[in-house]
Amino acid sequence: MNNREKGFTLIEILMVLVLVGILAAVAINSFINFRDEARTAALQSNLAAVRAGIAAQYSQMQLRCNAATGTFPPTANLVANNITNGATPCTTAQVTIATEREFVSGGIPVSPWDDTQPPQNTVTDCVATGGGGAACTKGDATGCGGAATFSEAWCYNPGTGDFWMDSATAAREAL
Repeated sequence: MNNREKGFTLIEILMVLVLVGILAAVAINSFINFRDEARTAALQSNLAAVRAGIAAQYSQMQLRCNAATGTFPPTANLVANNITNGATPCTTAQVTIATEREFVSGGIPVSPWDDTQPPQNTVTDCVATGGGGAACTKGDATGCGGAATFSEAWCYNPGTGDFWMDSATAAREAL
C-alpha cells in the first residue's frame, strides 16, 4: 500500500510565493514608470494644443482685430477659452464663427500632474502675480503665482505668449 499523500511541500509553496513576490515588485515598478510616462505624454499634448491655440489667436488678433503687434491674448480670454471675452480688441462681429473664438476645442485641459481632487484647469497670470509683480518665466525659483510652492497647473505670461506648467520638476516645466 502506498500511504504517501499527494500535495506540495512547504518549501515548494514558499518558493512559489517568493517568485510571485519578485514578479509583483517588477510589475509594480513598471506600472509606476508607465503611469509617469503617460502623464508626461499627456502634458506634452496639452501644452502643444494650448500653445498652438495661443499662436492662432495671436495671429487672428493681428489680422482681424487690429491688435498692436506683440499683443498676446489676455489671461481672462485664455481661461474663458474665448478670444472675444474680456479685455481684448476682438469682438464677436470680427470673429463671427464660434469655434474660431476658442483657443482649444473643449476648453483649457486639466494638467495631468494636478493631483488635487477634482483637478483644476487653473491658469495663473504671471505678469500680474509672479515674483512680486514682475513677470515670471519658466524655471523661476518660485511658482508662477510668486509662491514658494508649485501648483502643477498652468502658467501664462500674456506679455510674451509663453505657456508652461508650474512645476518644481524641471523636466516637466521645460516642456
